[in-house]
Parts: sequence; structure tokens; C-alpha cells
Amino acid sequence: MNDREGVLGDTQKIQAAITLRWTQEMTQAHLDLRHEQLRVGMPRGSERYPGVDDDPRTRFLLALDARTDALVGCATMQADEFPRDADGSRDADGSRAGMKVHPLRFPLLFRLRAMAVAAGHQNRGIGSTLVRELQRQATADESGLWCNARLRAVPMYERCGFRCVTEVYELPGIGPHRDMVWGGERCYHPRTNT
Repeated sequence: MNDREGVLGDTQKIQAAITLRWTQEMTQAHLDLRHEQLRVGMPRGSERYPGVDDDPRTRFLLALDARTDALVGCATMQADEFPRDADGSRDADGSRAGMKVHPLRFPLLFRLRAMAVAAGHQNRGIGSTLVRELQRQATADESGLWCNARLRAVPMYERCGFRCVTEVYELPGIGPHRDMVWGGERCYHPRTNT
């Protein structure tokens, strides 16, 4: 995956030129941004996801200021814990080799997590730009996405086509969230699928 340059839409209050960069390497700047935005008041180290950040299937998407190359946003595309068989197939009930797939996530291969935008760059469309690139990559991989969305981020995810599949719940020490999914007809919806 390579850099994708973009200028955010004219409808934004403040336009920001950014470059999107995919990587499989975690940097200190990435960890710092996660901590500053997602783990306020929590100890250093809480911004790390053991078993995810070091998983070779995990991909990181960075939003860089196109003029300064400074990190202004980030997101993690985690491989779901229920991978498809080598040929891409699953049993009709969503199981793979006797393993049940979480009904809210079937058949999504990727979890979006640890998305953050630097304080001075929020509300400029950078988060939406990150999400749309994650959607583009998930589509290329014939999948959708799911995430645990903070309540304040739910409207942005909805504008990007995600839908809520749970009621509000509390993540201890972090705050209220809802699970959301994106992926068109391939996404499980508990009210319409059995």
C-alpha cells in the first residue's frame, strides 16, 4: 500500500491537505497521538494493544500534514479474530472449523480501532477521510469493517455509512460506546438475518 494524497472537501470549515500512508510499523508519534486523544488520564502504555499492534496482519493508516509531514491522524485496521479459510470460504452459519463467529461481526474480516485526530486538526474531515480509506481497503479485501465507536464519533461513522448494532455500553475508564458495522449487504444485521 502506498501514499494517497487528498484535499478535503470544499464544504469543510477549514480545508486541510493531508497525505494518507499505510504502514505495518508502529511509531512513537503514533503511540503519542493515541495516548493524547484516546487514553486521557490513563497511564502510558494503555495506548498499546498487545497482540494487535504486533500482529503481522495489522495495518496502520496515518494522516500526515502534506506540508510538514506531521502526524495529524491515525487508525488501526485489525484482522478479525475469526479469519476465513485459505480459499476465502465459511460455512453457511458463519463457523470455521467448529469456531463460531460473533453474530454482530460476521462476515467482517477487519476491526477499525484506535482512530484519533490531533487536537488542532479535529472537525476538518480528517477522521472521515481516514474512514473512507479504511473502507476502500476493506472493499479491496472483500470485507467490511466493525468498530467500537465512542458516542461522540457515532454521527461521523453514520455519515460514512456505518450503522449501530448495539445499545450504548460503557468501556471502563474510557466511556460510552456503541458497536457499529459497515459493509453493505455482507454485514449481519440482527433484525433481518438469522
